[in-house]
Amino acid sequence: MDKSEKEALVAECRASGITVKEWCEAKGIKYHSYIDWASFFTRDSLHIIYESHCIIFYISLHKKQLDL
Repeated sequence: MDKSEKEALVAECRASGITVKEWCEAKGIKYHSYIDWASFFTRDSLHIIYESHCIIFYISLHKKQLDL
């Protein structure tokens, strides 16, 4: 299973309205596999958010230094 398939399954689970364990059982997916995938995508998202904030901070800092 490739990254995009895992990402789609994580999104489907999160939108399902049932517990992760229930969803995994219904889909025949090992609970611990799902947790690994979800953790990866959460870390990946947090990394992107962190980088975005760093870029915004950098731009704001330089705007103040240049008095723009």
